[in-house]
Amino acid sequence: MIKKYRPTKIVLEENYRSSQAIIDASRQLISHNPREDKALVAAGDNKDYDYQLPILKSYPNAKDEMFGVLKEVKELIQSGVSPQEIGVIYGRNSYGEEFAKILRDNGIFVQMKKEEKNLFIDPFFKKY
Repeated sequence: MIKKYRPTKIVLEENYRSSQAIIDASRQLISHNPREDKALVAAGDNKDYDYQLPILKSYPNAKDEMFGVLKEVKELIQSGVSPQEIGVIYGRNSYGEEFAKILRDNGIFVQMKKEEKNLFIDPFFKKY
C-alpha cells in the first residue's frame, strides 16, 4: 500500500482522551510491541488531571478477572464512591455483555455505551 499510494505520514502527538498517567502506563505496557515509538502528551482538559498511575492487575482468565473487578466495584461503592463515578473499559463487546450480566446479577446497575457500527463489515468498505 505504501509503495502504491505513497501516503503522507501524519504523527499525532497530543492525546485529548487520556491523562498523562494513562498515556505513560499504556506506553509501558506496549513497549515490547514492534512499533514506532512516539511521545504522546495529554492535551485539553486531560492535561490538568492529577498524575495518578493506574493499578495494573493480572488474572488467570477472563472469568476470574470479571469477578475480581466485581469485588473492586463493590468495595468502591461500600467506601462511598458513587456508582455513577465508576467506569469499566473492556476490549471486546462479548466480554462487556458477559461482565454486565455478572454485575447486574450482583445488584449493580450497568449502563453500556451503544455498540458502534463495525466499519469492516460495511459493504462500502469491503470494496477497498
